[in-house]
Amino acid sequence: MNIVAAFKQMRVRPEASSVEQTVSWFRSHMTSQPGVSEADTCRKTTKKEPHSRFLVTQPPRLPIFSGDGKGDVTYDLWRYEVESLQKEEFTPEQISAAVRRSLRGEASRIAMRLGSGTAIEDLLQKMESIYGIVDKPESVLAAFYSARQGKEEDVTTWGCRLEDLISKACQTHPFPTMEQNNMLREVFWSGLKGALKDTTGYLYETIKDFDRLRVAIRRVEKDQEKRRAETAKITPAKAAIDQKCHFEELKGMINQLAGEVERLRDTKVQAPAQGHDRTNRCTEKTVRKDVDQKDEPICRRCNQPGHLRIGCKVRMDHSKHHLNAKKPSSGGR
Repeated sequence: MNIVAAFKQMRVRPEASSVEQTVSWFRSHMTSQPGVSEADTCRKTTKKEPHSRFLVTQPPRLPIFSGDGKGDVTYDLWRYEVESLQKEEFTPEQISAAVRRSLRGEASRIAMRLGSGTAIEDLLQKMESIYGIVDKPESVLAAFYSARQGKEEDVTTWGCRLEDLISKACQTHPFPTMEQNNMLREVFWSGLKGALKDTTGYLYETIKDFDRLRVAIRRVEKDQEKRRAETAKITPAKAAIDQKCHFEELKGMINQLAGEVERLRDTKVQAPAQGHDRTNRCTEKTVRKDVDQKDEPICRRCNQPGHLRIGCKVRMDHSKHHLNAKKPSSGGR
């Protein structure tokens, strides 16, 4: 309301049909006043911009490479990092310093022998001659086509290993992108483990892109692992029940065998009982007779028990056999 009153007092009618016309009218009205320049008007109507900030860039860093493969990156990965660094906004001096700091062991000695003023391209060429791939393309491709998924290797690791192999083959003999996709897709599925390969045949027939096929097979692998985990949770309880049933079955079999043994023993004892009784009676009589005979004296003349030789009254013939030993014949007197 104060602005409207000020315009009335000044007997001025601004053009306010739009924002642009209003701003233009204000600028023209201010410049029309004596002592006011257009630059002053711009300074008054324009916001003050903040002070410019200067960013201090950190020196580039590269992964450690020594060439012996002990705890550091491989040569191809180190070279990739150097080539990527060359495409960024760093000076050649900064890149050279980063390369020198990343080298260790024998690799640093190679750079030292070349000298501190050696260009990055010359250093990379020397490194390539020492640590680069020397395998023939045929041998790399043979290793690629004969590769198979390991027993403890998941789908992700298996796919990355194939990509690494075909990347080495492309360094000496580049393949078109579509041909690489077909090669990876074919070898990736044909080298899968048996159970996973059998359940993903329809995916291989319908999906023609390698990356999409890998994602689909990873889903199947995850579902199978989830199913195995659920089965592993149920298995201990089921195994305990089966073990208990097996124990009860064995216990029943043992009890049955024990009963059979007892019945056989009873049958064996009862069958010869009568024969044993008769034999026992005869044995008792013989033993009793022997005992009685041992208690009586035995004659040394006739060898009969019950008397001594002095009182022996048995008639003996000339052969010293008692006469009673010869029984008379049935036809005698």
